[in-house]
Amino acid sequence: MKGLGVGLLIAAGVLLLVIGTAGTVFYVKVYRPIGGPIAAMGIAKTLEERQLQNRAEFLPPSSGELTEAQTADFAAVEERVQEILATRNAVLAQTQADLERANDANVLSAPTTLLAFGDVRGFYVDAKKAQVDAMNRANFSKEEFECVRKQLYRAAGLRLSQLDASEILAGVRDATVRVHRFEPGGPVPERNQRLARPLAPKLQAWGALGFFGL
Repeated sequence: MKGLGVGLLIAAGVLLLVIGTAGTVFYVKVYRPIGGPIAAMGIAKTLEERQLQNRAEFLPPSSGELTEAQTADFAAVEERVQEILATRNAVLAQTQADLERANDANVLSAPTTLLAFGDVRGFYVDAKKAQVDAMNRANFSKEEFECVRKQLYRAAGLRLSQLDASEILAGVRDATVRVHRFEPGGPVPERNQRLARPLAPKLQAWGALGFFGL
């Protein structure tokens, strides 16, 4: 009986070791590359939904004109996010370039996006928190902020690309990931051109922020 008890203890120990090893392999090979990015995206979305204070409907003026205050506030938000990112902005820009290449080659998918997003997930939530805090200080709603962004890029003659991974977060089976591109062109209010012109170099540098919704 004593020998049987010792044998059972050894078997249980081996089983726990196998389970533990399998769990570690699952974390390293499956969860960390895929689950980690999903978690970061989800936390960032929750921060935006729950902590962004201005939820009023935004109706852009029919003229499409921006104000100096809107432009200055937008720039302040982006500068704050870039400050938080510091040198990691280069990683963000490289990840954008990788995903745009995948999109152009028609191989952009949920797994491709999540694997690429893994390179930025470590600092993405901090950047989103900084953005939401700065938007609250400027009393920006999400709709107004994105409208100002698009108008400024258009007025500066710059293309704006934005990643749409909403189906991943919604848990859609076989989720589709899209890259939306807003090309410059068409009539632009002279006032917007005047406001965007001095910001053009910064807008170009902030392209990766816009791509990831920061």
